[in-house]
Amino acid sequence: MAKADDMLQTFDELISDGVRRGLVHLHRTEEVTERQDRLLYLIRLFNKLAAEVDLPVVSRSEAPIRCVGAGRPEVAYNLTARLRAAGYFTDPATAPAVPAKRSGARLTITAHHPDDDIAGLVDTLAAKLPRALADEGDSFTTLRRAFHRQLATRP
Repeated sequence: MAKADDMLQTFDELISDGVRRGLVHLHRTEEVTERQDRLLYLIRLFNKLAAEVDLPVVSRSEAPIRCVGAGRPEVAYNLTARLRAAGYFTDPATAPAVPAKRSGARLTITAHHPDDDIAGLVDTLAAKLPRALADEGDSFTTLRRAFHRQLATRP
């Protein structure tokens, strides 16, 4: 049985090596580089536009998954329902994935989004977040208190 296990391990190593080589080759192509550049541009566009309207984006990272703070889970559910009704598919980020009072709207930016989609999303978030907070009896004050560490270094 040891020989069969050795052969299987050798086969797995060869496959893994081939996959690694293929991925390295793929990621060095111009098409992938262009898509990565486009994605980074859109992430930076989202971050810039969100900062201009003072959205509580939880992280300043340049990752394609963004989270806009909402506070309590009820606010996050309300906000994401409003966003879906407006044509933006987003998910709530709630406990146990995040602390309960630090829920938010999680959204994913892809290289396929046009600039107008990103601008429209930011505008819609800016309009819908205050309404979701009010519907659930919360305010920007309670939201900022919940995310005080994450938002502390922001102007």
